[in-house]
Amino acid sequence: MFLIIGLGNPGFLYQKNRHNIGFKVIKILSQVTEIKVNQRKCKAKIGKGVYRYKEIILAKPQTYMNNSGEVVINLVQTYNIDPSKIIVVYDDLDLTLGKIKIRAKGSFGGHKGLRSILECLNTQEIKRVRVGINPGFKVSNSSGFVLSNFTPEEDLVINEVILRTVQATLSIIEEGLDVAMNIYN
Repeated sequence: MFLIIGLGNPGFLYQKNRHNIGFKVIKILSQVTEIKVNQRKCKAKIGKGVYRYKEIILAKPQTYMNNSGEVVINLVQTYNIDPSKIIVVYDDLDLTLGKIKIRAKGSFGGHKGLRSILECLNTQEIKRVRVGINPGFKVSNSSGFVLSNFTPEEDLVINEVILRTVQATLSIIEEGLDVAMNIYN
């Protein structure tokens, strides 16, 4: 069983923030896989189903970003999920807007939501799909920036990158990490 976690902050106030790109990816994944994210379990909105013979849980943690790890560890324990079957999708200020990067493992790279997950699972060997949100200039207040909304011009880029991120995430599940990295990195 695969667990795909899209990181974001809950609530209407944060809905369109750059930091909520993971939630947007889960929304489109839900449509593509026809797995409805309509249950509440382990402090998350989840959907459980089968896509192309693979069992999948889609999850949007309903804690704030920096506490995402408590949700993930609860889901892992509840559903007996092997950490090698976890994929985390999140925004990355170090990547240019419109770029995605798949990684097999590594540090949290300054992302506090990912840090929480890695600390709670006690491993850095978690697959992740990083979605670039860097506008191409130095951001002086990163906390404020990630909690701001995309501009209308950026929205056009983001809508396309969300579709690519969905394809990349499903490629990891269907074809394996190495193939997905060769195609999408």
